[in-house]
Amino acid sequence: MICLVTTAKAQTYIGNMSDELIGVVPSYFSSSGHPYLLYYFENYDESEGISVYQSDFMTHLADVSFGDDEIEEVEFIDLDIFTSEIDILLTQNLFNDDDYFEYFANERELVTYYDTVWYWDYDYDSLMYEAYTYESYQITGISVKSTNGSTIWSYSPGNGETCSFEALIKFDGNFYFLVRTYDDNGDRVYRLYLIRQSQGVAEVKTGFPMTAFPTLTTRDQQITVELGEGNNAREITVVNELGQVVKRVPVQEGQREVVIPARDLSTGLNVLSARTKQGKGSCKIIVR
Repeated sequence: MICLVTTAKAQTYIGNMSDELIGVVPSYFSSSGHPYLLYYFENYDESEGISVYQSDFMTHLADVSFGDDEIEEVEFIDLDIFTSEIDILLTQNLFNDDDYFEYFANERELVTYYDTVWYWDYDYDSLMYEAYTYESYQITGISVKSTNGSTIWSYSPGNGETCSFEALIKFDGNFYFLVRTYDDNGDRVYRLYLIRQSQGVAEVKTGFPMTAFPTLTTRDQQITVELGEGNNAREITVVNELGQVVKRVPVQEGQREVVIPARDLSTGLNVLSARTKQGKGSCKIIVR
């Protein structure tokens, strides 16, 4: 009887494992259909990267180095089963069906920013402003790369604007990733992309059509704004090239055309935008 109890409690020693465990590749994203373990490594020549192991903790599959790339951990959420967020460093069969691994990378750039502070000067009894400039390294481009050296997908908003990977999502059996960036008004925008293995990445359009004409106008003209069919916008906001809101125009329920006198707007570039349940629409005009 004692021998039976002792046998039942026996444990199997597998081996020693590294304490540099930094993440996993879920079975969703592996060619074998089994999860992988990820360990950080650093060599004597100061090269570093990630070692990939099978789920038995002992079988080494590959070492992955990234060169000068700045890799990004992207939060993964499975909305089909409502998992909590986990950070993804590598995938294997999300974008391609080969045995190479895929990773998310950032591109940084030294960007100069300009800011204007307005204030009332009581000595001169007038509105005054001060202009400031400052520099900062920002993420101005993102990409999905393969360990075979190819770039699978890339995005940059241009003009020194920033962007970042927000999340990797599984929903209704499909995989998406979300990119955070900003529009011409400085408002945060989320761009949604559908991933089709070996077929590329397609943006899921969530905005609605919005146009204005004429796009180049004088101050004595009228600007006609047309909103897309089925929109539920309640207001059109006009922002000048300094980022100041110069006019807010209410939109009645079901109204698809709005007329704005150009004399009510600032000279130069003006951005017109409206929010709806379908997303956000915007267009630009120049007042001479």
